[in-house]
Amino acid sequence: MLNTEACTGYLHFLPGVDPVVMGSWERAELYAHNIIEDVNHWLTGWVEWNLILDMSGGPNWAGNQVDAPIIVDK
Repeated sequence: MLNTEACTGYLHFLPGVDPVVMGSWERAELYAHNIIEDVNHWLTGWVEWNLILDMSGGPNWAGNQVDAPIIVDK
């Protein structure tokens, strides 16, 4: 089984949820928990949907803004 298109901050459409939260340990913990849970259930691979994004959570092909493990201030 392979997990694809994983990311954090995907609930940005909810009121009060920002797409990018710099230095958020909560987002980091959710991200790590997701990976660990998948591996514990026999996942064989993990593909990050957007490894590196800019400060606004883009660009990506879908045009939505999400968080990423690496944020670049260009």
